[in-house]
Amino acid sequence: MTALSFPDGSFDAVTAFCSVLHVPREDQGALFARIAGWLRPGGWFLAALGYSEANGAEDGWLGTQMFFSSHAPAENRRLLAAAGFTLEVDETATMREPEGPATFHWVLGRR
Repeated sequence: MTALSFPDGSFDAVTAFCSVLHVPREDQGALFARIAGWLRPGGWFLAALGYSEANGAEDGWLGTQMFFSSHAPAENRRLLAAAGFTLEVDETATMREPEGPATFHWVLGRR
């Protein structure tokens, strides 16, 4: 995801469901800026982002080790604004997963 390259203005929309939270959090702001560049003016970014300050590998996630890295919603908002997004939807939702509840920060941003 961080190695993708597209010409500026290639898309009307980009979605990222539960994927950005597997990118190291120090790289997420730059990723948001790249996504903003891929969008045409007025384009949309819909994402389910992490909700916590997780930053590292967790053992035993669905029977394997998984890397999680995220920010609290306030930092997500700051990074998205810095990338040029205006948030139209900004809410949290808790879902039930096999390991228990998982909360995500859902955003719909417009470039």
